[in-house]
Amino acid sequence: MDKVEDLLRISPSSVNLQPWHYIIAGTEEGKSSVAESAAGSYAYNKPKMLDASHLIVFCSKTNLKTVILIICLNRRMLTAGLRI
Repeated sequence: MDKVEDLLRISPSSVNLQPWHYIIAGTEEGKSSVAESAAGSYAYNKPKMLDASHLIVFCSKTNLKTVILIICLNRRMLTAGLRI
C-alpha cells in the first residue's frame, strides 16, 4: 500500500496543478465511514468496501479559476528560466 500511496503522491498533472486529493481508508472505522457515505445509489457496494483491505477515495477540483491557472503557469515559466 505504501507503493500505491507514493504513486498517487507523485502523479503528474497539467502544469503541476494536481487538482485532486485522495483519502486512503485502511482501518475498519475508516472503511465503514467511506461505505456509509456511499449509501443510496451505491449501497450495493458496501459489503465489497468493508471487505477490501483499503479504500481510496479520489476527490477532484472541478472549478479552477483562470487566475489560479495563470499564476501556476507563470511560476512554471519562471522556474524553467522562461520570460513571462
